[in-house]
Amino acid sequence: MLPPWLDRTDVRIALFVGFVVALLMLSRWASKYSDVRIQESGFVPTEPAAIRVTQKPGQPSPDAPLEPPAAYGQVVVKSMWFKTFDTPAGPPDPKVFCDELTVEIYHRDTGETSEWSYTVGTPEGFSRLLNDKNWAVFFAPEVIVVRSYDKEIIRQTVVDRYTSDIEGDEALRKAGREEL
Repeated sequence: MLPPWLDRTDVRIALFVGFVVALLMLSRWASKYSDVRIQESGFVPTEPAAIRVTQKPGQPSPDAPLEPPAAYGQVVVKSMWFKTFDTPAGPPDPKVFCDELTVEIYHRDTGETSEWSYTVGTPEGFSRLLNDKNWAVFFAPEVIVVRSYDKEIIRQTVVDRYTSDIEGDEALRKAGREEL
């Protein structure tokens, strides 16, 4: 029933490869055409419920209220977020917490943005971390210990710490904070 030239394996392979290449080219052409049509129509989805936003660990919650950046001289805190809880709401127990904080800082003088990480918590929170993990010691290069959760105190401390790295420890003394 089939022509005799289709009995050869190399011909079958060549036809199969040609079919796959033609299918790929057709799909690329179709996708380019559909993208142009969507852009030309100006269609914007109006159903935000159809889009599912998921939060990656260590990123700001998509449900968290937006806050204006806080400016401190040449330093602007663009955003700050904790790993396990939303920054505006704070931890479940403000007197007992220990978490990783990431801060995005914009430098007005250079125009650059940098990210800084800190471990922030209360003495009780650090104690609970040691007990929960069954650790004898905890070490982190950048640690901020507070009496209880206060977003503004934590933000100001981060800025003071950052500026002390640039301007020296005099910035911390002016702010009424000391380093050990």
